Amino acid sequence: MRILEERLADAQARRSSLGERNERWSRPCAEARDQVRRAEEEIDRLAQTAQRLRVFLEAFEDGTVDIFTGGRKLRVAVSPEVATVRVAARQEVMLKRGR
Repeated sequence: MRILEERLADAQARRSSLGERNERWSRPCAEARDQVRRAEEEIDRLAQTAQRLRVFLEAFEDGTVDIFTGGRKLRVAVSPEVATVRVAARQEVMLKRGR
């Protein structure tokens, strides 16, 4: 019985030691994880392709707008989520290709 009690005491001491070690390492690991996540977000942001700006000319009731780009006037569809009434003539805008 005494042997079992000694083994139990040893196991409890090891558990306590491992718990302390785990606590010491958990904060630096969480901080490193956050740094990696922020670095990945920055890499994704920097890897995006350059966007050409277009000049907004006029909006129409059918959900289209005229823009000027590359020396040409184009009529393009606009997402219903975009409030074209807030865009002024000759204001620069970015286009996003539809999917």
